[in-house]
Amino acid sequence: MLGTIVRTAVLVCLTAQALAHMMIETPACLRSKSNPYYAGSALIDYSMTNPLKTDGSDFPCKKYQGDIASGISKATGTLTAGQNFTVTLSGSATHEGGSCQFSLSYDSGKTFGVIYSVIGGCPLVSSYTFLVPSNAPAGKDIILAWSWWNKIGNREMYMNCAHVNLVSSVTGSITLPRMFEANVQGDSTCRTIEGTEVNFANPQVTNCPNVITTATKVTLNGNGTPGNTTTTTTTSTTSSPGTTSTPGTGSCSGVAAWSSFSHYVEEFYLQFARLCL
Repeated sequence: MLGTIVRTAVLVCLTAQALAHMMIETPACLRSKSNPYYAGSALIDYSMTNPLKTDGSDFPCKKYQGDIASGISKATGTLTAGQNFTVTLSGSATHEGGSCQFSLSYDSGKTFGVIYSVIGGCPLVSSYTFLVPSNAPAGKDIILAWSWWNKIGNREMYMNCAHVNLVSSVTGSITLPRMFEANVQGDSTCRTIEGTEVNFANPQVTNCPNVITTATKVTLNGNGTPGNTTTTTTTSTTSSPGTTSTPGTGSCSGVAAWSSFSHYVEEFYLQFARLCL
């Protein structure tokens, strides 16, 4: 009997780990087990794929960005202005997609400007290649962040941050859309809607007094001084479920129910995985 229990526990652990949420694989992010600069360190986060806390207490970057200033971390990637850069992801629990953004911060995570957005279907592929803006200023020890708002399941925000350098002939500053924020202001404030994939130009959120859209701009300074918001956020907006344009979701209630059930089974395994680490 005990042997059966042990074998079952091992099987559940292996299944749970195989169903890990998504995370940046390359460039290796802060405190990732795949980051060579943390090899053997007690700081390694073996729950890197977990979402941010809903109360925002570990926003941004799970509060790991301090490792850059302290010298614990070293750059694991180099971006070049005007050239393509590829980020690879690992994990399998994609929550049927969602929307995600890739952002830069020059001021240790105080402000983030978006350089690439994926509206819908993220992260259903394992890598994303995007063009680094040609007018992005040179920067050493800056942050490249990947943030994701899932389509199915608990309302969550996922965020990984990598320590990178950016090579450019440009100095000064760059103005970019501010990184979207939701699901990290408490259990009832600024929540995305399950079943929808965030359109960053007109986000579908509930109970949000200051909605961040693509019209909300931030200026990032290459010298590392704090950036500033140059366009204010919009007024509160509330959208009802069903406004997503994903084909085939309108009449497949049986499929939707199975999808929801499958998600909760998946979540059970993921929660169990934390006990296995």
